Amino acid sequence: MISLIDQNKVRNLYPDTEFKESATLTKLKALTEILAPPLTAFVKYIDHNVSEYDMVAGTATTFNLYRDESIAVARIFASAESKFPLHSHDQREFAIVYTGCMILDINGKKKTIHTGESTYINAGIEHSAYFPEDTWILAVTVPPAPGYPGEEDGEDNES
Repeated sequence: MISLIDQNKVRNLYPDTEFKESATLTKLKALTEILAPPLTAFVKYIDHNVSEYDMVAGTATTFNLYRDESIAVARIFASAESKFPLHSHDQREFAIVYTGCMILDINGKKKTIHTGESTYINAGIEHSAYFPEDTWILAVTVPPAPGYPGEEDGEDNES
């Protein structure tokens, strides 16, 4: 975690004062800590263009559509009653459900995305998803997310 204030410098300036974090600093520190594991923690590669994920329940498979150094585009299939584990990543993600339904949990708030609807998840945001029925999603990450198919061996394996 990156310290926002060098506490020793503060103590040197005010040696008789005990340093106490403000509520704002405490909140900022909490926001900079990523508690959920990265997406790569759940990836099982099948081959260069297809990835399968370890799910809490059910199955999910991702198919590479396009990938370069700045963007990844993939189709994702999640079987009925599947649950994608809580995770986060450093990439921005846009997803549109084109068949089925996804119930997204972002920071403890549930959002249902039906066929034809979309959602955006900012970088660093913890999220998970539940799929009550067979669901197909078109997903875009900027830059490419590690764990999405289409990456070369050894490329993007850190999040």
